Amino acid sequence: MTETKSSRTFQWAAAGTAWGLLVLAGGLGYVGYTILHDDGPAAARPGVAAAAPGGRPSPPPQPGLAAAADGTHEGDLPAGLLPPPSGWVLGADRAQHGRQGLLPRNVVEASLQRSLDFAAMATGKRGRSAAEVLDAQGWSGTAFRTYRSVTNSMDVQIELTRMSPSAVRENGESMRRVAELAKVELLDPGVLDADAWCMAGPGSVLAGTGTGSGEGGLGELACNASVGDIQVKVYATGTEPLRQNAVFDLLKAQVDRLRKGGPTA
Repeated sequence: MTETKSSRTFQWAAAGTAWGLLVLAGGLGYVGYTILHDDGPAAARPGVAAAAPGGRPSPPPQPGLAAAADGTHEGDLPAGLLPPPSGWVLGADRAQHGRQGLLPRNVVEASLQRSLDFAAMATGKRGRSAAEVLDAQGWSGTAFRTYRSVTNSMDVQIELTRMSPSAVRENGESMRRVAELAKVELLDPGVLDADAWCMAGPGSVLAGTGTGSGEGGLGELACNASVGDIQVKVYATGTEPLRQNAVFDLLKAQVDRLRKGGPTA
C-alpha cells in the first residue's frame, strides 16, 4: 500500500532482522508462519479448515460486536476497535483509507504478499501466495484505527484481524518462536490469557527501560495479542523516548473491549 508523504506512517527499519521479518508491511504473524513451516501452495494447515475460494464471506454489519462464550465474535468488526481513551485523539490518515475503518481485501492481500516476498528473500523458502494464506486461515476482515497522544509525542495504530481461532493462536505462537530464535527481547505488557507480548524496534529508546542506543530519542514498539478469533496488532512510534506503559494500557483496554463486546464507536 502506498502511504502519502504527509501522513505519519508506521514504517519499521529492520531489513535482515527479526523485527523486519515480523512487522514489515503489516505481515505480522503470517510471515512467522512462513518462516517456520515448509508448505507449498497446496498444503493444508492442521486444525484450520480451508475457506471457500475468495475467503469466508464477511457477515453483514450488525450494531456493535458481540463476544460469544467460546471467544468468537459476531457483528461489525470496526465496532470492536477501542475508542480513543483519555490522553488520546484520532491519529493521522492511513493513506486513502482514513483514520479508521475496514481495509479492502486487495489491500490486505498486497501488504501480506510484500511481507511474504521479504521472508522468502531472507530465508530462501517460498510457500503459498498471500491469497492462499488468507483463504486457508479463514480471513474475514481487517479493521484499523489510528491514535495520537495529546502531547503529539506518540502515534499508534491498532489493527484487528478476524480469522479462525486456531489460525489466530498459531500466528501468535509462530511470531513468538521467530523472535526467540532471533534472540529478540520480548516485553510482557501484562495482559492475561491473551498470549500478549511486545518487542521494541532496533535502536529504540523506551522510557524507563534503558532499551536502545539513546540516539535520536525515537521509540518503536510492536505488540500482538490473541482474543478468540481476532488477532490484535499494535504499532507505536514516538518522537521522544516511547512511554511503553501507555502503549501497554492501550493494548489492555483493546483486549478488554473485545472480551466484553461493544457498541459501534
